[in-house]
Amino acid sequence: MRTAWLLAMLLLIAGCTYPGPAEPTPTPAPTLEPVSLWNAYRRAEVTVRSEAPDAGLVSASTQWQTEDPDTLLEDPPQWAFVFYSPSQQTVFDLLVDASQARVANRAQVWTTPQTLEPGGWQEGPRDALSIFLAYGGQEFLEGHPGATVSLHLATNEEGAAVWTIAALDITTRETLSLQIDAANLQVLTILP
Repeated sequence: MRTAWLLAMLLLIAGCTYPGPAEPTPTPAPTLEPVSLWNAYRRAEVTVRSEAPDAGLVSASTQWQTEDPDTLLEDPPQWAFVFYSPSQQTVFDLLVDASQARVANRAQVWTTPQTLEPGGWQEGPRDALSIFLAYGGQEFLEGHPGATVSLHLATNEEGAAVWTIAALDITTRETLSLQIDAANLQVLTILP
């Protein structure tokens, strides 16, 4: 009986002093390293040309969800590219971040897309994004915290390289969009 009582007391004491399971330590969300357009483009080009040596760039794009308009002037963590191979009649979608460049999709096409010629776009989107901010983007983003901003580089109907920058407030569905000539940085269109 004495042994049972001693065992019960030990279990009671142990139960009272046992702190329970440890709280999990929250792990911080991984921060993605920024990557410049030029760095991402060169890595994407090397990757796609290993499969299609004649591939040319059709478009480049990226996206931010931002609380601070100034973050648009920093390099994003990821770029998406579309390349076209005339010999294979195939478009290649590539994703590039600081750690890798990979082909995400391939699709055969029957209409030849226009490819981008080397030019002013290679200097990157910083000037175009500054123009976007000056032409209402700053005010839009300050009035719509958390808005999504998409940046897209492609050719227009005339074959000129054009930056398209669009901001969207998902909650209110309000938008602001600019098209900017990539060669001379003139604003082509502004759509509220």
